[in-house]
Amino acid sequence: MEELAPGVFAGPRLPGANCYLIREGEVTVLVDAGMPGDHRRLADWLESEAIRLDVVLLTHGDVDHRGRAGELARMHGAEVWAAEGERPFLTGGLRPRRLLRRVMVHLIRPVPVDRWLTANDQVAGFTVWETPGHTLGHISLVRQEDRVVLAGDALVVGRQGPTLAARWVNEDQAAAAESGQRLCQIQPTLLLTGHGPPWRPEAGA
Repeated sequence: MEELAPGVFAGPRLPGANCYLIREGEVTVLVDAGMPGDHRRLADWLESEAIRLDVVLLTHGDVDHRGRAGELARMHGAEVWAAEGERPFLTGGLRPRRLLRRVMVHLIRPVPVDRWLTANDQVAGFTVWETPGHTLGHISLVRQEDRVVLAGDALVVGRQGPTLAARWVNEDQAAAAESGQRLCQIQPTLLLTGHGPPWRPEAGA
């Protein structure tokens, strides 16, 4: 298991979005859960690494991040945490603006969430930031002491480094731009996104 920063680890390679593991003391948090079919692969990986989850945290409700978070959490006796702002999307009560998400709402199961997060909540040494735009309730995790950022899809990493997700997948482009700018302004020492490799400024990406 690759440690990317103290207490922050890369998850297994998944066909959709990246996932990460945070460990602080006795608490272990999986950040994002891949596609619905990935929960078995995640479960096998966790078993092979002798990892027991306490929390499955979702940065947002897109299908490639929510996966089967509830089933994976139940396997571990863990809880699912997600953003209060994503409650309508995760529970099936929202009609998203983007056609793809409108279709997904009808095809995927609602997610059973045990704790709804808001700005400045603390998660295993990280602070919850509300970073809407890609979805209306999107959140990111920021560790102030070393400026490690888990950005979900508020940013993606491409050949030129951090950038916004494509306009056509953002629910609110102006909000997405503002959220991405806020994250970049803290000058992350390590940026971990849902899509793309880990990014460090010294890498010159």
